[in-house]
Amino acid sequence: SRTITDEDIERLNHIPNCAAIRKYDIKWGGFNHVRAILELVLMALANQEVSFVHLLTGEDYPLLPVEELDRLFVDDDRIYMSYIEPENLPSTVTVRYRYYNWFQDKNVKNKFLWTLQNMTVKLQKLVGVFREGIGEFNRIYKGLVYISMPKEAAAYVIEYVATHEDFWNDLYRCQ
Repeated sequence: SRTITDEDIERLNHIPNCAAIRKYDIKWGGFNHVRAILELVLMALANQEVSFVHLLTGEDYPLLPVEELDRLFVDDDRIYMSYIEPENLPSTVTVRYRYYNWFQDKNVKNKFLWTLQNMTVKLQKLVGVFREGIGEFNRIYKGLVYISMPKEAAAYVIEYVATHEDFWNDLYRCQ
């Protein structure tokens, strides 16, 4: 919600095992958020000491000391992620991938843009646009961005996105 300064980046990068970048202009709900997360995951994967990747918000606070967290995850091969089954998704969620979004990385909290995007969805419905899924996936789950996963799972995500252009392009046009 605020601009990250050069001083902020420098301060963060002085914290052991912390790497910060300021490359993307991220808007709420914007695709640059996905780009930034994937770039940070790539940075983590480049570190040979990383065995588990945790995606956290700036408001998350670890409840255990780092050493205890390390001990818990060092030999863990599970992915920790909250999700909702496709049959339980409300229409307010399915609309996000069934219809194209033309305002990536714009401030959709702006009432005018929000109204305009909703009008484009109505127009798409009128002309019969209806996407079943994202890329080759037709069974879409809703999950949180914030997840903990083994390095191998994170590497698979990076490899998949890099080699499946249809998926990436469909994801880009989601709302």
